[in-house]
Order: sequence, then C-alpha cells, then structure tokens
Amino acid sequence: MSRSGVVGRRFAVAAVVVVCVGVARWWLTTASEPISEPSWRSGKPSGAYRDVAPCWSHDGTRIAFLREWETGHVQLCVAPADLSRVHPLTQPEVVNPDVPLATGIASMQVRDAPVWSPDDRYVAFPRGAWFADGAGKLRPGSGLWAADLATGRIVPLALHRAEYDDGFRIYRAPSWSADSGRIAFTAVGSLDRSLIGFALADGRSASFERPDRFDASAWAVFAPTGSRLAFAQAIIRGPSAGRVATIRVGEPGGRVAGCVFRVAPSDYARLCPTDASRHVGRPVQPYVAGLRWTPDGERLLFALGPTASDRERVSLWMLSPLQPEEPRRLSPDDGYGYFAPYPIGDRYFGAGRCRGGRYEAVLLSRDGTVVEAHPVPSDDWDWRSDGTAVVCSDNARRAAQPAGLTIVRFAARVGVSSLR
Repeated sequence: MSRSGVVGRRFAVAAVVVVCVGVARWWLTTASEPISEPSWRSGKPSGAYRDVAPCWSHDGTRIAFLREWETGHVQLCVAPADLSRVHPLTQPEVVNPDVPLATGIASMQVRDAPVWSPDDRYVAFPRGAWFADGAGKLRPGSGLWAADLATGRIVPLALHRAEYDDGFRIYRAPSWSADSGRIAFTAVGSLDRSLIGFALADGRSASFERPDRFDASAWAVFAPTGSRLAFAQAIIRGPSAGRVATIRVGEPGGRVAGCVFRVAPSDYARLCPTDASRHVGRPVQPYVAGLRWTPDGERLLFALGPTASDRERVSLWMLSPLQPEEPRRLSPDDGYGYFAPYPIGDRYFGAGRCRGGRYEAVLLSRDGTVVEAHPVPSDDWDWRSDGTAVVCSDNARRAAQPAGLTIVRFAARVGVSSLR
C-alpha cells in the first residue's frame, strides 16, 4: 500500500473515532440532562373532553382554561368573556400520565390551573416533561411554562434541572410577582411532600431556589405590592405528633420567613368553638389553604380546616401580618363549609360554600353576612375581579357552546377598591 493510502486510512480511522467519541459524549450528556421540550406528543387526543381550571384575566375580558381529553391530553385555551369562541394556545399534550390534574378550589391542596400575569400578557400553565432523577433514570413530571399572548411564543418558567433530584416532580400553582418578572410555585413529591420554589420569569432562565426548608409547604402567593411572599407550611414533629399549620411571610431568596399565624390541634377549639363542640372526639390535624392578599397588600385571607378532606367544616379568616393580633373570622358560623376566599371591593369578598354536599358561589360582606349566593355545577371555578360573575367548569353544557364552561352572574355591584 502506498504511503498516501496509509495516511488516508489513518485519517479515516481517526475521523471515525472522533465521531464515536462525540456521539458517546452527546448521549451521556443528554441522558443526564432534562428534556426541556415536553415529549408527550405521541398519538392524538380522542374520546370526550372536559374544560377545566378556568381563570379570568385581570381586566375581565378573557378566560384561560385547560381542555382535558379522556386520553390524558391537555390543551391550553383562551376564550372571550362571553365564551363565544375558543382560541387554542398549545397543541394537545399529556401533562403527566401518573398524576391527574387537580383543579377544584374546595380542596386543601393547591390547584393545577392557568394563571394570568399581572399585566395580562402571559398565561402560566403546567406542561409535561421527562427529567433525570438521582439514579440517572428518566421520570415523568411537569414543569411550568407561559404562553406569551403578544407574540404567541411558549416560554419556560420553571423546569427540572439535572442537579435537582429531590423527588419533587410536579410543579403547580404559580404566583406572579407584581412586576411579572418572577414566579413562586409549589413543588409536589410523594407522600404529600411539598416545598416552595422560586423562578425567574424572563423566558430565558429557569433558575430556582427554595425559601423554605420543610417538606410540607404550599400556597405561595406574592403580595400585590412590594416583594413579600406568603405561604402555608405544616410542621410535623414525628409520626405520632399533631400537625401544626402555619402561615409565613418572607422575601423571595431570603433564608428566613417569619411566622405570622400558627394553629396546633389544641388551638383549633379556641378558634372554632362551635365546630369543635359539634364534633367532639373527632381528630383534628389543622390545614391552612387558599391564601390571598388583599389588593393593598396589608392583609391575608385564608381558609382553615380541621383536616384535609372535611370540606363542610372549613372557615375563612383574615389577618394582618404586621400586627400581633388574632386573626378575624370572616365566614358565618352556620355549620357550612366556606373555602377559597377572594377579596372584592372595600366591603365584600367572594368564596365557595359547601352546603349539604353541593357547592355554591357566595358573596359576603366583611361582617360575615351572605349578600348573594348561587349554586354552581362543580368546585372548579374562578371569580371575575369586580365580583360580578364566576366562570365555572360545566361539562353538561359542552354541546351547547364552544367551551364547556358556564358564567354565573351576580347582581351586586361592589366596586374594586381594597378590602379593609
């Protein structure tokens, strides 16, 4: 063989080696990195669908919701306030094959639902993705993305990262900061473990950190002014210890979040004496849920339940994080369950009511008087910001209109100033 042929063969072998090394390096890298683009695209949705998790825009002109098929595919959609047409914003995808969407607002657990940014430009929503766990195996989970309604782009908000192997696979319930530049969310794992994550929302980075150090935190919500973040946190000292529910307020990224409310099982009877006397001997493991700031950022509304599942014993409260005082009860002590408080105007707030196993949307005054109440077909709804209507998931009406949603109107006109 000529010298040139030997040289050519050596170059060819070297090229093959380089390519093989490159392919191996690529495979090892991609196997250990998360798949940022959702991979649940096989097949097409089929069978019946239902429209769930509606959320009204802040200006009251649009409604975002999720269309969910029997095959598990989910699609983000937006409709005008009259529900006259539906605009799909994403292709149908399976969010997570292991965990169904949680969309009801009567639960003590956080919700899977679209959330509008304060400027109504973005809609945050859950999206499925594979990611690598600590053992290098790919697992199904869900991250948070946003639809940019100005450009039509779908941008990442909070994704699973390669070094994040704590087992918190489901990201839920995003809350936007007042400048739409950050989100806080709940990361959920097995055995009801959950913690608070915090991510930049600039469409380029998905860095995140945790302001809490416990495995039972949820309901993160940014204050409408400033950068304060409130969230609920449970403290469980041991297998036989009672559950202590707390509300904490801190600064995102900070190491300390001050406790502004604390209720142990022994405290529940003091706060809810009528309920405790009606259910003597029944176990109490307090839960705090449904945190909402008033528009002025000075007070917090929340729901307090004796357990995670008894919806007809939940009550509503308001507290001032800056004042060392007992919270004030907002809901009537009438034996019904009230949940999901929503501040409306300077004298009212909206809520849900569980009455004889059925749900109602109610408008209450600040002294606990029920001003107006309407039955709703499910516990999956959202208030319009001015309190004039709620939009509710109603699959019985799917064939009668483009969206399987219904609007329940309220006669009261309450204004939009802050609750005091």
